[in-house]
Amino acid sequence: MGTEEPLRRLGVTGMVALTLSCAAQVTSMPKRINLTEDGSYLLVTGRWATRTSRERSSLPTANAVRVECWKQLKVCKETLALLYQPHDKSVPSGSSSDLAILVEDYQVIEWSNNLIRSRATPRAADIDIEVSVDDQSVTRVSRETSARGASVGTDPNVEAWRLE
Repeated sequence: MGTEEPLRRLGVTGMVALTLSCAAQVTSMPKRINLTEDGSYLLVTGRWATRTSRERSSLPTANAVRVECWKQLKVCKETLALLYQPHDKSVPSGSSSDLAILVEDYQVIEWSNNLIRSRATPRAADIDIEVSVDDQSVTRVSRETSARGASVGTDPNVEAWRLE
């Protein structure tokens, strides 16, 4: 993984620069799903588009994502560049635009020739990313959980996104 670190930094820098360079219209990296020929490394880029209500989405509309997975290590890493704008539901500062970078580690739970599934378990939610190489599709689902001590209401929030 050490040789990918400079590339990962360059990728994050590129996501931030791309997000900041567009004043009127924010764009992100194009959708890309690449599995190496030997099937040992996966690279996904694009943006998450909500499949659930925009009002309930914890991710802003303006975002860019990079997911890298290593078969031998059974690990994936999701790097998100998020541009929160005043019209987004969950603007951290309440009124202005904010730029954030989030990085989440995932454990691979399935890796076949066509399907790679991984799960992150932060305190308040289980987050699953599923990549279908043949279909060139990627989904992300977050389910609130109280399993690790977080406070969850009687109607746990479930959010879903697809890669565009």
